[in-house]
Amino acid sequence: MAPLGPFHKDNAKIWFIQAEACMNVANVTNDTIKFYYIISQLDADILFLVKDIVDAPPATDKYPTIKNRLLQLFSQDIEPKVLRLLKCRRGNEKPSHFLHRLKSLARKKIPDIILKVIFLEQVPEALRYILLVDKNADLAELGSIADEIISFELSINKAIYTRDVAIKEYHMTAICQTLSYQITQLASKLAQLKLEYTQQLSERQRKHRLKPQRNKHVPAQPDSESTEQNSELCYYHRRYGEQAHRCAIPCTWLLIKQLTNVTVANASTENEIHDP
Repeated sequence: MAPLGPFHKDNAKIWFIQAEACMNVANVTNDTIKFYYIISQLDADILFLVKDIVDAPPATDKYPTIKNRLLQLFSQDIEPKVLRLLKCRRGNEKPSHFLHRLKSLARKKIPDIILKVIFLEQVPEALRYILLVDKNADLAELGSIADEIISFELSINKAIYTRDVAIKEYHMTAICQTLSYQITQLASKLAQLKLEYTQQLSERQRKHRLKPQRNKHVPAQPDSESTEQNSELCYYHRRYGEQAHRCAIPCTWLLIKQLTNVTVANASTENEIHDP
């Protein structure tokens, strides 16, 4: 059969006259062939409005059924209402509220089956499959069932969110406790190391004070002064004394050395004066 032009929304009756003329020319009288021929000539947006018939064609009178539906939808009085309904979006409305809005716009001039198709297209896909199970449910029942399912889903999502937040808080608390314990342990170890270092330093200073003086002419210094001088020496001179090959600032070694030399020189001079 010859292809038809696009479906005439403004004059559906003329379009069907053309379609039937094509079928008569081709001697097509079979109801099923007529039905599928009409379907093959419809655009996707028009097929959407007869989706229920296409998905489940009646056992008899397939062609008259789809013809009457399209003529009814695109009559001059109904077409603007159908177009307004197709532009409706549910958004965050409860399904029952959205359905009530559709029925208010239809004003009992649009078949419930059309409202059902538009309604089902505006609900989540998973919910749509559940609602399609009961093919005999009317619009009010569909709206109530959809409300209950969405309410249950929201409560489940809230419970999951609450659980996830609790788990995160528990993990954060555990992490904070672990970090606090580790910081306490580190502080304890640092205090122990500081104590050991102080003890070792005191022991070294004590041993240094107990060493005999190499130069007999240098007068002995009080322990407190020796300790103070020791504390002003760098690590190398404190440990190796005159054998040190390095020096680190601050260090009083050179100053002490010079004072010692002066003291020795003065002592020698006094000895020469007193000798006959």
